[in-house]
Amino acid sequence: TYINTYIPQEHQSLFHTDAHKFKGNFGGYGSGKTTTTREEFYKHLAITPNGTGLIGANISAQYEQTIKRDIEADYPVGLVKEVSVKNSYIEFINGYRLMFRPFDDPGKLRSLNLDFLAIVEGSEVDDQIFIIGKTRCRNTAATSQKLDAQGRPLFGYTEQGVAIPIIDGDWRTIITESNPDAGWIKTNVLLPSSEIQINGDSVDVYEPNPEIADPAISSHITTTACNQFLPPTYIQDTSKGRPQWWINRYLLGSFTYAEGLVYPSALKNDRTGVNHVVPTFT
Repeated sequence: TYINTYIPQEHQSLFHTDAHKFKGNFGGYGSGKTTTTREEFYKHLAITPNGTGLIGANISAQYEQTIKRDIEADYPVGLVKEVSVKNSYIEFINGYRLMFRPFDDPGKLRSLNLDFLAIVEGSEVDDQIFIIGKTRCRNTAATSQKLDAQGRPLFGYTEQGVAIPIIDGDWRTIITESNPDAGWIKTNVLLPSSEIQINGDSVDVYEPNPEIADPAISSHITTTACNQFLPPTYIQDTSKGRPQWWINRYLLGSFTYAEGLVYPSALKNDRTGVNHVVPTFT
């Protein structure tokens, strides 16, 4: 028997119990994003025999020395069937195969049949990875078939009489993990989210827009301070000498940071805390 001793912090628990199919996990440095993604995969692996998952980033170094290394060191070898260095995958004894790939070319996703996809450092990859990834997340290994009262599987039928399983459970998942950014992770994931969970004292406030909200998408924004396991002086040491826009983005989880402004203090008066930007109005 193997026991997972991981105890999620509150913001991680909220992510793990989120049933949305496409989830954004955004936050500052050290907020625990990669640990959350790794444990989310362990949960998925345990309940998805014969499934296929993929974890990737813009370049291989971004996952080789983080989540891939952690999985290799963390997961019990007795539950591993095969490891292929050449083809960069791990196959587990329940038939699940987890692949690792650099996302330098969206075309690498076109021939895959996935039930789990994790995009690490999402702001640095092409938006086509997410767009094509949604079309590849169709492996029925992460589904369950509806049963009748006698426990027999139920089917629908085409006009030609071909049986099609009726699905009543679906846990296929795409996780986009990233620091906040004004690119595609904001326009394709954050803004269309039907649920937005903000953890910590964020400088931004977001509410789902019912006109564009997608019921399959959710986003979680977490400030660095939410991670209780960081060194006591981590935030102080990290923010020392940094401009306010950098602190807002990389520690406070802001998607509306203002990098490179000639007069960044015009955004907010640090002494009074007053925001001098007029909100958008009709």
